[in-house]
Amino acid sequence: MTKVAELVSGELTDPLTPAAVVVSAMGAVASPKRKKVTDLLLQTAHASARDDGSAGQRLQDVIDLHAATVDELLPSDAGEAVKAAIAKDVGDLKHLLSAITLMREASPRLLELVSG
Repeated sequence: MTKVAELVSGELTDPLTPAAVVVSAMGAVASPKRKKVTDLLLQTAHASARDDGSAGQRLQDVIDLHAATVDELLPSDAGEAVKAAIAKDVGDLKHLLSAITLMREASPRLLELVSG
């Protein structure tokens, strides 16, 4: 993410002109052992369907990864706003995971919702 920020800032000629950057889910660029966020989310959904007790930790790993990225890239005031938005999304995700656990099934539609 830092590399993306450096590339984008190097391309901006006027710092007052708004810019938008579209990126995919965070991946394993920094660490080959780190899985892509989409993979982690799908594994969390499947763990919820199995009700094997590992979904909570898997979800916490995703939350921690996002929090660390926000802390690394944003000043604290902007970071808190982003963390609040993430917390809302996590709340929605927890509802989906609860439904998957109750159904004991991770249907393709639910997996699409979970993975974004």
